[in-house]
Amino acid sequence: MKTILYKAFAFFSCIWLFGCNRAPAPSATGLISSPGDFKSPDQKYALHIEISPKRLVFYSIKDFASGQIVVSDTTGTNLQRWFFYWDNESNLWVHSSDIGGCVWQNNNGKYAKRTFDEKDDLRAITPPAYYQNLPDAIKRP
Repeated sequence: MKTILYKAFAFFSCIWLFGCNRAPAPSATGLISSPGDFKSPDQKYALHIEISPKRLVFYSIKDFASGQIVVSDTTGTNLQRWFFYWDNESNLWVHSSDIGGCVWQNNNGKYAKRTFDEKDDLRAITPPAYYQNLPDAIKRP
């Protein structure tokens, strides 16, 4: 009986160790809404998301070639809705119900932040997967 229990314990330990430590993946739509590390489509950058003990969502973009962090910012608290989206040009789109939306535009490895305001036509300037997941209250014609 003890042998069976030891084998069962070893089996479930292996499943937990090797199955639960996988890096998180974006959703099928490409949206990222959980802590972890997420590579850009060109594999040159990585988005790192973590939630602090005070429930603040911190994120950074790291350049794989240089190893340097090129962007570091926050989306506000984890109590509000937030998500990220990498587009095909390695621009990072950010939405936070706390502080609004922005895009970190990649220009040959130099990122510049562009925030959105009420004059922006979000349908025209944002990727469809990003726009479709915005709250209806901020979708403007």
